[in-house]
Amino acid sequence: MKNLDTTMLEYKREVYDYSYGVRQLITCFKQKVTDDWYFTGEAHDFWEMVYVLEGTLWVSEEGRVYKLQSGDIIFHKPMEFHKLWCKDPHGARFQVISFAYSNADIESLSDDVYRLSLDSASFLEEVYTGITEAFHANIAVTQKLESERNRIREKLALLNLEQFLLMLTSKTDKSIEARQHTTMTGNYKLIMDTLQENLNYNLTIDDIAKLCNMSVSNLKKTFNKYGDGGIMHHFTRMKIQRATKFLTASRSIESVAHAFGFKSASHFSVAFKRVTGMTPSAFKKQR
Repeated sequence: MKNLDTTMLEYKREVYDYSYGVRQLITCFKQKVTDDWYFTGEAHDFWEMVYVLEGTLWVSEEGRVYKLQSGDIIFHKPMEFHKLWCKDPHGARFQVISFAYSNADIESLSDDVYRLSLDSASFLEEVYTGITEAFHANIAVTQKLESERNRIREKLALLNLEQFLLMLTSKTDKSIEARQHTTMTGNYKLIMDTLQENLNYNLTIDDIAKLCNMSVSNLKKTFNKYGDGGIMHHFTRMKIQRATKFLTASRSIESVAHAFGFKSASHFSVAFKRVTGMTPSAFKKQR
């Protein structure tokens, strides 16, 4: 699978002294891909914006499948699994900006696909240019003194990105129906809905297939096409994501483990660390 004309900026993940709105840049790049390009997918703890510059790009996320065309933009919220692929005979070119956001102002952006107006597309290009100029300049001085970094320029670039995001939340650009409706995408949504509705149970793959009225082979085929690898792995990750909201000082690890269908607190702890990188007790101390 061949990538063409790829320009990527990956800046070290550093939390700025900036507590509101966009507080951290993760990546910013443009990429051109051929018709056989396929990205197997990921989930991470920050926002990601994908904007199609040319051609057609397919995206799947948590039970939904979208066909994005030139001018369309989609947002993946933190911990939402997504994958991308191209089957446009002319290939596709797209832009990605990923970032950490410190409040809920932009939560609604993950609900829609937007088609940018000419003015919005022009503004986004200014945002992209500002980010790459500010942060590429800093990459050149990473081996020099920290005091040589132009922090003001960085923050101004992130403020422009925040202005763009908030502009979209005001619905100045048209949200479009890009979701694909086929038998297979319908089955994928059914699988994801079934998993979501049964997070409190210790289901096997046979149980899930029966609940979806599908064969195990068809279940696996559908999920592998659009989802996050193994279905049981994804089911566990969904449980852990939900469990993080219940791990408070007033609830024990044992009670949360039981509530989400884990055999024991130790089994829950192993799964929790595999997904989050920390133990449940360490997570509780951070809250």
